Amino acid sequence: MGNGYSAMEGIEGQRYSDLEKYKANCPACMSVVQNIIDIRYRACAQSVTVDDVIIRDPLYGYLNSMKFMLNNDLYNQVLSIVINEKDCIDSLNWLERANLKIESLVNKPI
Repeated sequence: MGNGYSAMEGIEGQRYSDLEKYKANCPACMSVVQNIIDIRYRACAQSVTVDDVIIRDPLYGYLNSMKFMLNNDLYNQVLSIVINEKDCIDSLNWLERANLKIESLVNKPI
């Protein structure tokens, strides 16, 4: 398969077929995956696969939750912050730095 994980064992009890179902049944999730692929390529010249993003990228879970909680305008602002706070070597640091700025954006009084 060339995907780095077993079709029999999967990741944390999930099978490869479960991942394929997830990708097929969550178009909004896949748009987040594409956002991350684009950001990593533009900001860091990194090429990652869809599976890599879903399984290994700490930005994915965070941005996926933002996508479902925020309107499109705020989500696009979040993406801009993520790009500006890039850390191409340490994804967790990247996420933490971006989160500090995102928290102030989304927690502004109305």
